Amino acid sequence: MLDEIITALSSISSNLHGLFADFTSSPAFVCLDSDLTRLQRETETLCKNTEFLIGSQLHGTHQAMTELHSELRYLRQKYEDLQNEWASQQEHMGWMQAEIFKVRNQMQQQSQFCASLGSIMGNLIWKASRIPPVVDMLLSGNKVGDFLAIVNGSLISFMETYESSMPGQCADESQFIMSMCGIVTNIAAAPAGRQFLVSNPNGRELLEQFNRILPVIPAPSGNCLKRLLLMALYNTSINQNGLKFLQQQTDLLSAIAHDFQTDTTYELKLMELRLLQSLTYDIPNGKVLRDIMKEVPLELIQPLTQCPEPEMKNVVQEILNNLGRAQTIHKTKPSQGDLQQSRTKYTGECEEASPFGGTGMNKTIGGR
Repeated sequence: MLDEIITALSSISSNLHGLFADFTSSPAFVCLDSDLTRLQRETETLCKNTEFLIGSQLHGTHQAMTELHSELRYLRQKYEDLQNEWASQQEHMGWMQAEIFKVRNQMQQQSQFCASLGSIMGNLIWKASRIPPVVDMLLSGNKVGDFLAIVNGSLISFMETYESSMPGQCADESQFIMSMCGIVTNIAAAPAGRQFLVSNPNGRELLEQFNRILPVIPAPSGNCLKRLLLMALYNTSINQNGLKFLQQQTDLLSAIAHDFQTDTTYELKLMELRLLQSLTYDIPNGKVLRDIMKEVPLELIQPLTQCPEPEMKNVVQEILNNLGRAQTIHKTKPSQGDLQQSRTKYTGECEEASPFGGTGMNKTIGGR
């Protein structure tokens, strides 16, 4: 465009020169000579100024274009560098993904190995803990508290993973968690074990976790696990301190009421009633009595007195008798320590075979 402007001005200047020449040769325009000469000078000045302005603009434009070209080269080089880096990163990511896949397979294999190892070792200890001297030997060490903490953490993790449906009984995960709970049940079957559970902070925390987990164990896949927890709680309640501790757990009372209404198996209902029978055996004060009757109302229990099953009917009647006695002033108190002797007729009555070995509540439960 600037070239065209310069060309047009040059053409105008040439035409003006020709016009001046014509004017000077014509007598009619002699009087205009001075004006034409001035116009010629102004035209020449305008051409020079225009060329100067155009030249300045061209110089500035050329400089700007040079800078833009340099910046373009810089950006192009940066783009190429980034593209090369991206290609390198893609290659590195591919290698990392392959490593992640490899490590994930290794972790899965390690997890399966640990689950299998835990299942095997747990079942061995579970079976060994059926023998009372073995429980005494375990309690003589200083690792039982740590073991109870591990059981607590494992149980929480297991329930978070399988909150809707537990794996089959033969699965390593199920075998591991049930063996851990079975060991706790067998510890609670020994007098020293019961006392340890209620006196150790990890033991009390584990018992509280049992209370919270009972209502959320899925049925029927979790019936075996629930059975073990009910046994452990029942055995703990035979201890005087254990009974006082469990009577203060409103979570346990509400869990018994909830499970009794939702469970469909006769065995679990009977075990829940036996646990309630144990909890009502020696009610120390009115507060505990009010908590029991609030969480487990009589309307839920009394209809069972017409139950055709004599064993359940007898347990229900004992619960009602215990609640009736608790409404009067107790003139005698059971001696401190274990209450097994004073409740012999309430323990070991459920002789139905257990799928884990051993029999009924207040019995040691062994592994497969």
